[in-house]
Amino acid sequence: MIARNYSGVSGYAGLDVLLGLDLDAGLDFYRVRNDRIEELLSAEYRGMSARQQEYWRNMNQGVSTPFEFGYYGGFEVIISSFELLMFAVLAICIMIAPVFAGEYQAGTDSVLLSAKYGKTKLITAKIVSAFLFGVCAFLLYAGVAIGIPLMTFGLDGWNLPIQIANPLIPFDFTFLQAALVNIVVVFMVLLALIGLTLFLSARMKNPFFVLVVIVPVLFIPMIMSPTGTSGLYNLLLFLTPYRSAMPQFGSYISYQFGGLVLNVLAMRAVVYGMLALIMLPLARWTFRKHQVM
Repeated sequence: MIARNYSGVSGYAGLDVLLGLDLDAGLDFYRVRNDRIEELLSAEYRGMSARQQEYWRNMNQGVSTPFEFGYYGGFEVIISSFELLMFAVLAICIMIAPVFAGEYQAGTDSVLLSAKYGKTKLITAKIVSAFLFGVCAFLLYAGVAIGIPLMTFGLDGWNLPIQIANPLIPFDFTFLQAALVNIVVVFMVLLALIGLTLFLSARMKNPFFVLVVIVPVLFIPMIMSPTGTSGLYNLLLFLTPYRSAMPQFGSYISYQFGGLVLNVLAMRAVVYGMLALIMLPLARWTFRKHQVM
């Protein structure tokens, strides 16, 4: 951590950096940290506007100091492995793909939609049950995925500042807070993809075709690499489902809309929250309007 603070924004952070420090020059750790952050914010390749730079400066001013150092092995594993939760999201989407499309495939859609509550309560029950299943399955999977490293490495470090993993991180989080915030973001991604899966299921005649759309949406971003932290391509890539599971706490990725600036975590929550709110009524409306043959 100390070496990284003194080695520059993109420099090598090893023991030789510490051995080469000029102790007579007066080594103010937090002043150097602020200098590194200013260097990062003003870097031309990042293309930050003055408003974005001001946003991150204000964010950094809220970081509590001094940093308390300690062991955080369990939380280090968790925070570096969040993208593996996407396999749970994929499994959930596979399971709920037949919710509406399965009725088309089996030919029972005419029976359901012609029933007294076929276009009202039944559709609501299907959507609610799909969400309950998805939420319960995800919580079980996430509980096991998070519980194993914590049982292996211990709970130590839950109250330590995340800056001891990278002193340039601008979020005033402990490791526990950082983990919880990213779990909420991944959960919002899950809700949006459940909504999208239900909409596709209501539109398509076969559950297989639903997965033909969902699987690429989830995993094509795995093979796409960002070229920086700004530009339309990169900003959109950081909002894809797979990339949204990666915390990106120290990347200084922000989205500006006029005078409003949102960091990448807030932007992901907003985008996927809105997508979930749009997809749910759309799925309901699509199945209701299905023409029975």
